Order: sequence, then structure tokens, then C-alpha cells
Amino acid sequence: MTIKRITRDRRLTPEEKAKYDTVRQQVAEELPALATRHHQRMAGVPRLEELLKQLKGAQVEIDPRFPPMDASSAVFPTVRVVGADIVLAYHLPGCEDSAVVRFQGASSWCYGGPNDEGLARSGALTHGICFYEFHAVTDQPTGATRWLATFHDGLIEVVAQNVEIIAALVPGCRPWEALDKLLGQGRNEVLDE
Repeated sequence: MTIKRITRDRRLTPEEKAKYDTVRQQVAEELPALATRHHQRMAGVPRLEELLKQLKGAQVEIDPRFPPMDASSAVFPTVRVVGADIVLAYHLPGCEDSAVVRFQGASSWCYGGPNDEGLARSGALTHGICFYEFHAVTDQPTGATRWLATFHDGLIEVVAQNVEIIAALVPGCRPWEALDKLLGQGRNEVLDE
């Protein structure tokens, strides 16, 4: 590969300079957030490797109780912690409506890498993990179930006693709006920001 140097035979106009300065400033402002997001995703790699080891002897099944997602809608999952419960809202196909589910008696939860591209490379698909689905893993000696859900930018893992579908359809609401509509105003965390 040859790098081609581009030079100008004139100075930038004031308008061009202003445009380039604006872009440089925008890049400088966004760079820390992009670097943080990259490091968060990379931190998920060891977690995924450990998860894959745990899945080897486990029974992993798609949980049919959850309203469906698809490639168009697996974005911006949003959670709210309510006592010992994790309430998750996510887009339904088409991204016009949302679904809301409650993981009752959650003992732990986390969200992070890999994204859907990393999931394909990780070997998780050979363990029964599918794109844009909710999976139940039933090898817990505690009686708790582990749910794994795959989204475009990450995977959420929740260990809980039970799951309840609060609303299979919240029409015309984004996930964070659906949480506020059903639970009242509160602290929602959009996981893909």
C-alpha cells in the first residue's frame, strides 16, 4: 500500500478553515467517549471467554416467552434497577414500539462485549447462542436462571429467580420512554450509548 500525500496549491478560504476547525473540534470532543466505549468492549472479551467455558456443559435454549427482536430492533436496550429486580426495555421489530420485561430477584447483571460481529467470531454460536434472542441457561446449582440476550452492541447477562413480561407491546415508545410510561419517571440506563 502506498500512502499518497495530498498538498494544496492554495490557502484555505476562511469558510473552509472554519469547516475544518469545526470537524477537528468535534473529533476532539468525541474521542474520549469513543476510547471509553472501545475499552469497555475489549473488557468484555475475558468475560465472554469465561462465559463460553461455563456454557460448555449447560443447556442453552431460546426463551420463547420474550417478545421478539430482529436485526433492525436490537439497539438501545435500556434498564432500570428497582430493588432486587432488573427491568429491561427494548425495541420490537421496526423500532416503533417497545417491550418491557422484569427479571425478579436478580443476583447479578452485566452488559458489555462482544457486539454482534464479535459474537460471530467468538464461538458463542456453537454453544446455542443466536443473534438478537433471549436465551435461558439452566445449569445453575442455586436454582436461579441465567438469561443472556444479544443486541447489536453487546450482550446482557442477568442471573435471577424469575422473569415476568410486563408489557409485550408498548406502542409508539422508545425503550426509555416505555419504562417511564409503565413505571413512572426514574433513572433509566441506555446501555448502548
